[in-house]
Amino acid sequence: AMGKQRWYEKISLRYTGKFNNKANAKESEIFTKETLQNMQYGFEHSIPISATYNIFNYINFGPTINYTEKWYFKKQEQVWNPVLNRIDKLDPEYGFYRLYNYNFSLQASTIIYGRYEAKKKTRKVQAIRHTITPTVSFSYAPDFSKQKYGYVKTVQSDTLGNFKTYSPFEGSIFGVPSSGQSMAINASLSQTLEMKVLSKRDTSGMKKIKLIDELRIGQVSYNFLADSMGLSNIPISLRTTVFQNFGININATLDPYRVTPQGQRINKLFFPGRVVSASTSFGYTFQSRQDNSTPAINDINSAPVDPAYANPFYDPYGQMNPALRRQYMTQAYYDFSLPWNLGFNYTVSYSASPTNNGTT
Repeated sequence: AMGKQRWYEKISLRYTGKFNNKANAKESEIFTKETLQNMQYGFEHSIPISATYNIFNYINFGPTINYTEKWYFKKQEQVWNPVLNRIDKLDPEYGFYRLYNYNFSLQASTIIYGRYEAKKKTRKVQAIRHTITPTVSFSYAPDFSKQKYGYVKTVQSDTLGNFKTYSPFEGSIFGVPSSGQSMAINASLSQTLEMKVLSKRDTSGMKKIKLIDELRIGQVSYNFLADSMGLSNIPISLRTTVFQNFGININATLDPYRVTPQGQRINKLFFPGRVVSASTSFGYTFQSRQDNSTPAINDINSAPVDPAYANPFYDPYGQMNPALRRQYMTQAYYDFSLPWNLGFNYTVSYSASPTNNGTT
């Protein structure tokens, strides 16, 4: 018999590699020197490593490491031109340049059940089940815009001596690693609500009805390294099916911070939150019923072999009755039982802009 799975056997490692080459040029300029110099090409390698472990039989816990490396073969520096008072781009420098970035995260989740069962078996509602799935994670990503990495540099931008940042790999096919260090905790909460009722139509005598397909709060994150207002907006969504083929979706986004009368966000929490956007959509789908009848016979030259399964348009000797030929041809080539569906969807949205005191 196989033994218990060891911790390192639960580690999952994948690799994805991509090569892209892109050029924008007219047909007559495809093989010109200018087109070849402006061509964007490179490799991107992605290696996600993850694992999932069960703690105390109820909590799923797992770390994840994402490593990405880009290979480019040219870069372009920028310098300040004191004569023309502008920024000039130097000629491309060709070589082998590798840009890498990584991030790390830890995630824990569990499932909590709440259940109600009717004591009397004759009641219409026999049971209600409430399922809650909380998820908490911690993530960290270094700041790859630091000078030591060489992905981002500074150049003088005006005659006053001001500087701006730029990347020698701007416009590269896979972009550059994101700037800014982040260390955040994230949380989300997903819920479903189901009901079991008596049903004479079901062979088991019971029928399951989903009252709420999903009520989701989050993902909400808090950035510990933010100067202020590190708490993100709070997304909320509700998805339910009122009855067969009719669904409703409700979405809203809450801002947890207060705003001044001028519409500027300030570092003061506001409970239960300010609605900055919301939308509601519902739709219905009409569809044909499934037809299990025997399809029309399309071969008019085939005579029945067994009288028990005889084609009604043939006599026992395999000859077609001329009077029924027209009716047969109509059924053989016109099939009105093809499946079809027709649906419609209606959406209403709302958004608030505190800067101009307007809503849409």
